[in-house]
Order: sequence, then C-alpha cells, then structure tokens
Amino acid sequence: YRKEFLLMRKITAAGIKWLMGAPAGEKGQAANEAVNETQHFVMLTNDYYIGTFEFTKGQYNQVYGETYTEDLTNPVVNVSWNTLRGTTYSWPQDLHAVDPSSKIGVLRGLTGLEMDFPTEAEWEYACRAGTTTSLNNGKNLQNGASADSNLDELGWYYGNSMVDNSRIVHGVGLKRSNAWRLFDMHGNVREYCL
Repeated sequence: YRKEFLLMRKITAAGIKWLMGAPAGEKGQAANEAVNETQHFVMLTNDYYIGTFEFTKGQYNQVYGETYTEDLTNPVVNVSWNTLRGTTYSWPQDLHAVDPSSKIGVLRGLTGLEMDFPTEAEWEYACRAGTTTSLNNGKNLQNGASADSNLDELGWYYGNSMVDNSRIVHGVGLKRSNAWRLFDMHGNVREYCL
C-alpha cells in the first residue's frame, strides 16, 4: 500500500469569497433545483485537498481488500453514505468525525490523513476552477439533459453513455479536466458531499 495512489490536489481557498450556485433559468436546471441553486456569496475558510479522479475499483481493491476483477479504472458505485462515513457521527454536529471502522475511517488509519467528503461549497469551488459558466470548460450547456457537445468534452452523462438502453459507467480521466486538473467533475457517477 502506498499513499501516492490517492492522487489529491491542494485547492487554495482560505479567505476566498466567490459566487456559488447557478443563475436562475440556467439550462439543465430542474424546477425543484432552482430553489437550492440560488446564487449567493460564500467565504471558504481553509485550503483543502480533493481527489484528482473519482475513487476507482482498483483503488478500492488495494485499500479494502475487495475483489473487483473487471473495469478497475471505473469509479466505485453503489456504496452508501453510512458505509463510507459510518452511523455514529453526523455532519455538521460532529464535524469531521467518522466511525473508525467506516471506509473513510479505514482510509484515515492507513494514510494518517483526515480525509472526508468535501462540503458542497468546496466541491463546487473545485469543480468550477475559476469559471462562472455552467460547465468548467468556460462554456454553457446547450441542450440541458440531451446530447450536448459542450458537455461531451468534460463528462459522461445520459446523452453519451447509453448502450442498449442502459447507462454505462466509464473509466476515470477519459474526458478533459478542468483548469485545476480535476477530472470527471461533470458526469460519470454521482459524488457525495457533506
């Protein structure tokens, strides 16, 4: 086991104030999301680290002794919040406390690093990488949920991932990164935030 496989990037964020959320009427936004996406200013208080890629099946095998044998560069799916953080502690009441036997607790024990999910503000700040457009390549969505060449550059989604009427997951890092060299921030699989 080696710490290097985690591939993390430091996000310089301490004291940075930025506009979080999407503007009203942005393409791709469902009506119920508009309430949660109201733009507002956020001040981040600390620098933090975030994964360059989504956590892969190969990494999961290496850390947890699992036995995935296929698609080892694909991200892990179908792992619950409770499996990852445990059920003893809750966010934000207990801040970054996790069960030692949870997946994150085990990873902390192996690395000596206090890893956790990013807050929604940390995730969005890292995803946007200084952009103010709907996509982190400086472009906006053209079509919302259907095929969209601007989104095709960055991620896998329903418009470009359907095979025989089923959506497939793809290996990490196959699409263009954002300006901060973070991959798969748009699409492929859902990502947890605190």
